[in-house]
Amino acid sequence: RLATEDRWRSIVGIGPCEAAKLIRHDKIDLLVEMAGHTENNRLDVMALKPAPVQFTWMGYQNTTGLRAIDYLITDAVVDKPGTEQPFTEELLRLPGCLCCYQPLTVLSDIPEVAPLPAVSKGFVTFGSFITSLMKVGPACIALW
Repeated sequence: RLATEDRWRSIVGIGPCEAAKLIRHDKIDLLVEMAGHTENNRLDVMALKPAPVQFTWMGYQNTTGLRAIDYLITDAVVDKPGTEQPFTEELLRLPGCLCCYQPLTVLSDIPEVAPLPAVSKGFVTFGSFITSLMKVGPACIALW
């Protein structure tokens, strides 16, 4: 039976032991961590195993290295069956894609393709979807 709950609890700024205590108090059965080894993660809380079953998903598509996390939600494209990479988590492969995405379906919503800026500027401009500029160092810039 699936219980419904209408409460949201923020654990931002709460220490790991206190956060784990709140999760246990709320009797959370399945806890999903969505940051992995990215900024502002709560792997410190997950390491305390506050829920009986714990998952990691989306934010960092690789092993967390924590035996306290039971499952890594993935798919057969990101982690092909028979992969040799060691994971501390058991892989749960979703059918299709591990993330939800719905492309625009109405052609009028799709913007026109703009002219290539490099043609008018005479040079290529690089862009990167990064979460922290600290990841762009001299070696990255030299490569670009």
